[in-house]
Amino acid sequence: MGKEQKINKDTVVCISIAAKPGNFGANFHNSAYEHLGLDWVYLPRKVVSTVDLERAINGVRVFGIKGCSVSMPHKEIVIQYLDNLDSSAERIGAVNTIVQNENGSLKGYNTDFYGARKALEKANIKGKEVLMTGAGGVAKAVGFAVKELGGLLTIANRTYDRARELSEKLNAKVIPWEQVSNSSGYLLINATSV
Repeated sequence: MGKEQKINKDTVVCISIAAKPGNFGANFHNSAYEHLGLDWVYLPRKVVSTVDLERAINGVRVFGIKGCSVSMPHKEIVIQYLDNLDSSAERIGAVNTIVQNENGSLKGYNTDFYGARKALEKANIKGKEVLMTGAGGVAKAVGFAVKELGGLLTIANRTYDRARELSEKLNAKVIPWEQVSNSSGYLLINATSV
């Protein structure tokens, strides 16, 4: 949490759910909470397996944790433990944010989609070739944003079958990973975990 932060019974708690949690998100969120004068705290939490994920989501409910960020590899599997999804998360099939309401209901969002769409709006990609590397949860969100804005999407991934599956979902082209360096287009998007 950086500097010493007191947590009391009224402090609102948010967590990350990640296989490899880092401090960037905690520093970012906690600085924002402090700047806004909120009695909130964000804590990174390591969640490795599907069994641990189910336990973590149960803990979110039991302890009244207000919100969670969700990182790989949990963005898709976490959906089965939620009560409902916003339209983007439902369409994409991946969640990166969970919010708990006052009644204990957990709703999943895909803010990656909204952020990608906002960034891509300025790039004017309608009718232009866009090459995206990656085929995971973030790639799904970015791919949906590209298609919604009229970009002509081509996907490449180290695992060709994953790229093909995503290309079918998005009605996009797919190329083998080895062809990326020989490809050209208007925009290259790196949606890999690197």
